[in-house]
Amino acid sequence: MFCKNCNKEYDDKTRFCPDCGAAVLEKKQNVVFCQNCGSKFESNEKFCGNCGNKLTNPSSEIKKAVLFDNAIANNGINVQAGQSYNTNYGNYQSNYRDNKKKSHIPAIICCVFVFVLLGTIFLLTKDTIFNTKTGKRTIMVYMIGADLESKYFSATKDIAEMRDSNADFEKVNVLIYTGGATNWHSYNIPSDKHALYRLTNDGLELLEELGGSNNMLDPANLTYLLQYGYDNYKADYYSLILWDHGGGPIFGYGSDEYQEGKFMSLSMIKKALSDSPFGPERKLEYVGFDACLMASVEVAYSLVDYTDYLVASEEAEPGAGWDYGFLGEITPDTDTVTLTKSIVDYYDAYYGKYSYIKGVTLSVMRLNKIDNVEKYLNKLFENIDDNLDIDYSTITRTRKNSKSFGRDPYGEYTFDLIDLVDFANRLPEKYSEDVNNLKSSINDFVIYNKSDLQDSYGVSIYFPYEFRDYLSSIMTIYDGFGFARDYFKFISNFADKLTGKRMNTFDLSRSTVKANGEGNISITTTDDVAKNYSNVSYTLFIMNDNNTYTPIYNGSDVNVEGNTMSTTVSRKMLSITDGDGNILNLTALESEKGKDYVKYLIPITLSRFGDDYEYEVINAYIEFIVDEDHPKGYMGRVVPMNDKEDKVAPKVELLIEDYDIISFNSYQYTTLNGTNWQSTQKIAQMQLDTTESFTLEFSDLDISNRYYALFKIEDSQGNVTYSSAILVNNK
Repeated sequence: MFCKNCNKEYDDKTRFCPDCGAAVLEKKQNVVFCQNCGSKFESNEKFCGNCGNKLTNPSSEIKKAVLFDNAIANNGINVQAGQSYNTNYGNYQSNYRDNKKKSHIPAIICCVFVFVLLGTIFLLTKDTIFNTKTGKRTIMVYMIGADLESKYFSATKDIAEMRDSNADFEKVNVLIYTGGATNWHSYNIPSDKHALYRLTNDGLELLEELGGSNNMLDPANLTYLLQYGYDNYKADYYSLILWDHGGGPIFGYGSDEYQEGKFMSLSMIKKALSDSPFGPERKLEYVGFDACLMASVEVAYSLVDYTDYLVASEEAEPGAGWDYGFLGEITPDTDTVTLTKSIVDYYDAYYGKYSYIKGVTLSVMRLNKIDNVEKYLNKLFENIDDNLDIDYSTITRTRKNSKSFGRDPYGEYTFDLIDLVDFANRLPEKYSEDVNNLKSSINDFVIYNKSDLQDSYGVSIYFPYEFRDYLSSIMTIYDGFGFARDYFKFISNFADKLTGKRMNTFDLSRSTVKANGEGNISITTTDDVAKNYSNVSYTLFIMNDNNTYTPIYNGSDVNVEGNTMSTTVSRKMLSITDGDGNILNLTALESEKGKDYVKYLIPITLSRFGDDYEYEVINAYIEFIVDEDHPKGYMGRVVPMNDKEDKVAPKVELLIEDYDIISFNSYQYTTLNGTNWQSTQKIAQMQLDTTESFTLEFSDLDISNRYYALFKIEDSQGNVTYSSAILVNNK
């Protein structure tokens, strides 16, 4: 028995090589290779079935990268069979391209002969060979492992998912370029260098191992994958999947552990594509982002010259990402629309099996329709911009209430991404003609979308409001997109007003705050507040025995009628009960609304002893879901809190059982004096071994306790004012 990849011998019980993961065979294969396209055939074949070239046996040794070596040998590169190709990481891409350009007289004479021969063959066989597509595909996966792999094994799981998809790897070439993780957990993928693999029925076949500095965010590395795939795995269709974290159009894609705090911007992605073989005359079949928050019009516009289809998610993706079972559905007859829709269907069906995973959306966009989207987007916002002085408060309110994505409930970070259709739907009637034209163009543009979120229609747009740090720099980035110039003019003017001289000073002391004894609370404001507010929310508190206050609920389910803003306090008491019957009141943060559910976040802390007895502590949220069948709620995923310095969404999930201790923290405040109620705090805590049982549930307020409520009102520039506290007479 021997390894077909590195030729090492093993006993007859070994199926896969422990060094490279390739299959272990009973005897050396007697095969021949096509020096023109790199295809492999049985030794009795004389001509390549793909390109018609005469076949030769280059060596009795079968070693890694031999297919690549023989394919590029035809282009004048002097590489011996089995020899690794220029592993000097810093120069390998440029050397590859420069060497391909070298001129040799013998090569020219050979090429002339080949062209004459091919021309003769074309005249004789043009109807039977050259006009027939095989349906063969080359799918290139740019896999930045990041912490998704080093901490959570996500890349390893997805590679296994691809391998087990029952795909026909003779018709579907899957190339995977790896890097960017400090630790890879299987297939002997190196963590100190980049590597390029081909997926086979036996696992990963190593094609190239590329040493040197690790920087998966360098566009040249993405270009190399695209060039390599095009040169060495000829197909009728080529596609690209970008795998990792995502941060939307402003913060881009990718989080390389060796490049802390950096990312690959849209301009860098465009640079990689423009330097590749793909462009307006030869487009990729589709570009897919197995990453968060990348289904935006700006991302689509950036890719329009390189592909006609984009597959991406408006919201942060769950930790498992795409379901690569869709690879098994690909046949030579599968068209592009069917293929991209199957990606969405597999994704939706996968998460549909798990009731605890909510907030799932994935879209297919037809990019050759984006011109109309841009046209009608410009027309709508040119109109809005003309009326901005008089409609500014209305527009901020519409913006604030539109469906947003990737938002932290504490406001520590936000990507300022909103659903474009939902925003348009909320605009005043006077914009209806422009709104309808825009929605019609989006209907042609977003050809397929599945989502369990309310008000999610498949494509987002950057609209500044919440994240105001470095706003002038962000405007410079947006200007560089070259997209929708009238829209850019609008958001520039909007941003100036947003961050300019304060327009309003709300005085809520003249507002009436009351509870009606039936579980309803309300605030009736003055005309200036009603006219110029952008958002209203509220917080409920329970008064503790030590005369402190614990926030138990933060929500935005407020009904506005004229000057009166109201809500109900029924079933808004969340508590944890441990196995001994001890109870602690917790804080429930309203997170998002689905089509048939509401999701809340519960702050927790997880801790454990790690390697070398280092103590690890991570702040996280438990997602808690309430729907018609579960009015008391049930536990969903556990997700880490994102550091406000991070510019990508946390596409990960945590398992409570992987930790030793779970802590539920209940913060206590000494005063509820308007905007100063957060100033002094104490903490009550329930700390449990993760093997202990506990229950979480919503219930009505306990009438034996005292509860208070505060309304929080934001003006049109995001300035916050709190109402006075009101004692809630609950029932």
